[in-house]
Amino acid sequence: MRSLTRTAGLGSPPEAVAAPFAAEAQRAVQENTIGLFVACYPALNRRFEHHIYPSPEGILVIAQDITERQQHILQSAEESEARFRTLADNISHLAWMSDESGWLFWYNQRWYNYTGTTLQEMQGWGWQKVHHPIMCSG
Repeated sequence: MRSLTRTAGLGSPPEAVAAPFAAEAQRAVQENTIGLFVACYPALNRRFEHHIYPSPEGILVIAQDITERQQHILQSAEESEARFRTLADNISHLAWMSDESGWLFWYNQRWYNYTGTTLQEMQGWGWQKVHHPIMCSG
């Protein structure tokens, strides 16, 4: 847990945090469930996770500094993405990704080398430009 000076810890949270925090606290009390609220405090350059526990007397809030944990998660995700891209760009196959509607948003480097295209040309339904029309008909 990060220790704060007395003055840094006093007072109400910043306005951008106060309303959503109050809404989550109210929900936790009304539904008698544990609430969870994550907020960034720019003045402290920190991110906190707040667990809100309702009780007959009011609420108990436990705040935990999760800044380092989130930085570690982001760094791990970036490293994982870099490993994926290295693998995907060095396989001998053409590879791509699409969303649930079929909109293509990523191709591996082998695709660009083979087709001589760019992401801007191929994004969405652009892949049809490099296929025979018979292959693209429904």
